[in-house]
Amino acid sequence: MIRSLPKLCSAVMLALLTATACEGAGVDEVSSPVVSALSCEPKVVVYGSEGPALRQYALDLATGQLAAGASVGFPVTVQYVAVDRKREHLYVSVSNGALSPELFAFDIDGESGALTQRGASLVPAGGRIINLSVNHQGTHLGLAHNVNNVAATVALAKDGSLAGEVAQVVPATTGPFPHQAKFDHAGHNLIVPGLALNGGDGTLTVFRVKQGQLTKTQTLTLAPGLGARHADFDHTGRFVHVAIERGNRLYTYRFTGGQLSPLPLFDQSTLADQANNAIARQRAGAIHVHPNKKVLYLSNRQDTLDAAGTLPGENNIAVFALDGATGRPTLLQHIDTRGVEARSFTIDPTGRYLIVGNQVTRTVNAVVIPRSLAVFRIGADGKLTFLHKHDVAAGDVFWVGAVQL
Repeated sequence: MIRSLPKLCSAVMLALLTATACEGAGVDEVSSPVVSALSCEPKVVVYGSEGPALRQYALDLATGQLAAGASVGFPVTVQYVAVDRKREHLYVSVSNGALSPELFAFDIDGESGALTQRGASLVPAGGRIINLSVNHQGTHLGLAHNVNNVAATVALAKDGSLAGEVAQVVPATTGPFPHQAKFDHAGHNLIVPGLALNGGDGTLTVFRVKQGQLTKTQTLTLAPGLGARHADFDHTGRFVHVAIERGNRLYTYRFTGGQLSPLPLFDQSTLADQANNAIARQRAGAIHVHPNKKVLYLSNRQDTLDAAGTLPGENNIAVFALDGATGRPTLLQHIDTRGVEARSFTIDPTGRYLIVGNQVTRTVNAVVIPRSLAVFRIGADGKLTFLHKHDVAAGDVFWVGAVQL
């Protein structure tokens, strides 16, 4: 599968223009259809879950418009999805809450983005997979099992299919309610944030990874009442930014030698209005660093109506500038997501658009706010401008992601 096609097309186009110029023709005389065909604008597809289905969208890189395409159906709700570094394979975790967990592998068509199942599915021994990621080498998946409080790995065959779970010599126990399994850039360590949703203290657990074996090397326990949801690395791998769901905080840790600093280097609120911290269902959500390495995005969400039928609190994206030398995040913006419960969002690989998955539909003051994919343009300074949204009727949006073909 050719993934360097844009570079190839650019080279061919340059050669064509050079040859034409040598023959005495100006650039404007080159056939515009030929130039258009050879300019090779990157092609980006967006995948968004709709209950027990994963739908494909074409992303127009000029306008940010989403065009809905085909979908793949599953027995139960899509929980989370991961894509390998080469953008050749996609892995889907599904479950009905704690029941019916299953894991699927797909090939990504390099021209269209269409998904074709690769090999047999797998029923994980650890139960529901609430989150998963692929290591840098593309040899293993890291799994977070929130029901049984363990992490696990699945070996991948050379063709991308699921080769089976790796039997752990020592059970890879985590803190309460692990909510993510995130490989570092090299694939040598796995960070597992613990949300402690059902009680107890939140945690950050680090495992060393060798041939799929997980060896616990560190556990940090958060202050009472706090719980960690997701983490992302800066481009150097020296800093880890953590969304503290329970507590609405953004923590930044140093990460060296496979270890987190004992305390966060920086700690700040994710909210626009600190009074909203008192709302029970006000929580931090997903977190991603922009491909330009200079900006971080984090979702704030609240899905519960009050007695008057209004929706208090915040559903927005918080935007932070990152200091490359120190890792310090500086707040730039809060912008409404135009929906409810931004459980997931993605940044298209070209860095031009951010797409939010507003998970649920709510009726607020007799007005229906449907679940949706909301598209924002990313400015040169990292700030967001709302463009439009695509309402989703079929099922809750648990996950959204973008892949450059």
